[in-house]
Amino acid sequence: MVQHKTTVQQTTCYTSASLLRLTIKLENLGLHPSLRDWISNFLTDSLQSVRVGNCVSSTLTLSTGAPQGCVLLYSLYTYDCVVTSSSTTIVKFADNTIVMYLISGND
Repeated sequence: MVQHKTTVQQTTCYTSASLLRLTIKLENLGLHPSLRDWISNFLTDSLQSVRVGNCVSSTLTLSTGAPQGCVLLYSLYTYDCVVTSSSTTIVKFADNTIVMYLISGND
């Protein structure tokens, strides 16, 4: 038997294409439309700058991604990631999901 591990990071989950998927998931969970809209607005066209000491960079508008620490959004996005095989284990912690599976015989 060989054990394999795949890790899914938060940064790979918030692209412009996946925002529609997240919105559909939030609708399926029964979230109120105004809350879904707020989350969508939060993840769309956010402003970002960097400060080092007294120096601040110019502001950029980001059309994809989520601010660091959006663990709740990641949890909502991956809530339906479930085990479908007895040889698979899913471990979720904060903004990481690890899928571990065994390959044996003709798998």
